[in-house]
Amino acid sequence: MLDWAREHDIGFSHFVSIGDKLDVNLADILDYLGSDAMTRAILVYIENIRHGRQFLSAGRGASRNKPVLVIKAGRTAEGQHAALGLAEAAGTDEVYDAAIRRAGML
Repeated sequence: MLDWAREHDIGFSHFVSIGDKLDVNLADILDYLGSDAMTRAILVYIENIRHGRQFLSAGRGASRNKPVLVIKAGRTAEGQHAALGLAEAAGTDEVYDAAIRRAGML
């Protein structure tokens, strides 16, 4: 995605990778970027959501101020296995789609 953005002259104010989320989780990042005056839009790539209520609350708050776009990995059985290392889904696409939509994210 970063290579594509560079080719199309699209810049990012922040690029954050939080790994295993030991100290900071995605909700913390959404809270920060949602209140950052220099951030005009937020693009989130997720493999799974561990703290659903906290994530949705932060997403709802951020999406009140700016667009929040979510890319969900693992939308096929093969993708779930690659993203999560599991043969079974951590949640169905319909559940993720409904929750993300309800929080005002796209």
